[in-house]
This record gives sequence, C-alpha cells and structure tokens, in this order.
Amino acid sequence: VSTQSTWGVEAMHRIAYVSACKELGAKPNSAILAVLEAHTGSEEVDTLDLSNNYVGRKGLAAVMALIRSKERMRRLVLTGNEIENSDIEIVLDTIRTHPGLTSLDLSGNPLSRAAAKKVVELVDANPRIQHVQLEDTYIHPDKVRIIESLLSRNRSAAGAAAVAAAPKAVPLPPTSRAAPYSA
Repeated sequence: VSTQSTWGVEAMHRIAYVSACKELGAKPNSAILAVLEAHTGSEEVDTLDLSNNYVGRKGLAAVMALIRSKERMRRLVLTGNEIENSDIEIVLDTIRTHPGLTSLDLSGNPLSRAAAKKVVELVDANPRIQHVQLEDTYIHPDKVRIIESLLSRNRSAAGAAAVAAAPKAVPLPPTSRAAPYSA
C-alpha cells in the first residue's frame, strides 16, 4: 500500500509544506495546514484558496514550494495576503514553470507598477496562464488592460489547441447496396 493512498495526496503536500517551512525558518501557517488537512482523499485538489492569510516573505516561499509539488493544481487564490511588489517575484517564479496552473487571483494585495510589469512578463511568456484577477490593487487600469489582452490571447490559443487536439471524425465506409441474404 502506497503512502499516497494511505494518507491522501494532500497529506503528502502538507508534509512538503511543513518541510519547506522548517528549511526556510518559517512557522507553518495553521490556516494553510487546515486547508490541506480538509482534503484527505486520493484526488489532488485543483484549487488552492489561501485568501486573507498573511504568511510573510519566508512563509510565502514555503507556500510556493507547496505549489511546486501540486502539479495538477489549476487555480491559486492569494487574495488579501499583503503580498507586496518585493514579494511578487517569489510567486511568479513558481507560476512561470508550473505545469498546470491556469488561474491566479492576486486581488486585494498592495501591488502596483513594479508588480504589473512582472505580471505582464509572466502572462506574455506563459500561454497556460488564462486568468489573473487584480481587483483592489494599485495597478493602473492601463496595465490591467494590457494584462487582460495577453490573457485573452492565451485563452484563444488554448481554445485553438484544444480544437486541434480533439479527436477527428472518421468517415464511415459506404454501406453496401447488395440484397439482403436469404437462405
């Protein structure tokens, strides 16, 4: 019996998070542990909602180590976590190479022009990113429109790739016009 099936895949992520905290000298965040403990099945959760959860710079690095271990995750919610311009690179470096993440919510964080530039670079370089929420930040609306334009391009490309990858209809052979068999 594998450890994964005994404890659940999220328990393995919990262990990875606690280990990263220990390595980085950060105290494991009880709310993050509670989120991970709430999911004990064998299926990996595709959304991680860590809203309103300040963890500090070291804690954020530990969270990103957790995110790297969650390869099937599609959506990350970091609203209201007091992530600042100086912290955003930690988040975006992880997302830049994440194999599955398509949606990021950074709303309610004190992000401004410096963070917007890095988000533009991320969305431009990573076509998997299709949704970024930036409500209640200090990012100028012009930068938000640029980011949304790039996201729209990424969504269009993802849609076209899905159509191209879809199974093609195979024409059926013509039916025979021969008389039915009679004995």
